[in-house]
Amino acid sequence: MSLSREISDMNEDMKRFLSLLVVLGSASASADDKTPVTTLDCAKQPAVSIAKGGGSYKIIGTCNKVAISGGDNKVAIEASTNLAITGSNNVITIDKADKIAALGSKNHVTYGSGLTAARPKIASAGKGNVVVTRSE
Repeated sequence: MSLSREISDMNEDMKRFLSLLVVLGSASASADDKTPVTTLDCAKQPAVSIAKGGGSYKIIGTCNKVAISGGDNKVAIEASTNLAITGSNNVITIDKADKIAALGSKNHVTYGSGLTAARPKIASAGKGNVVVTRSE
């Protein structure tokens, strides 16, 4: 076999290999889009802290405090006496809370009602935060 034929065959093999890498790379990228949900139980740990970013969390039970310092999280909370958000770009739903403090920026918080009162006390010092009831 001539040298030019061997190089041509290697080029074809390389093209097939690179095509396979592109296909596998795009498949793994789409799998990463589905972030698994981490469930935390306030009956086991009454104070919850989320310092990581880019996660999806479900917090069950009634917490004394939920602190979210990470960013780009999706968090669903059943109930907390105190919710403090210092991270940014989080989307949070909470069924019941006494206090909600959105100190980071660009967070979106939706709440249902107060835990011990009709409505929670709300402080939103960060820029671009939205804190609304489910009915708004």
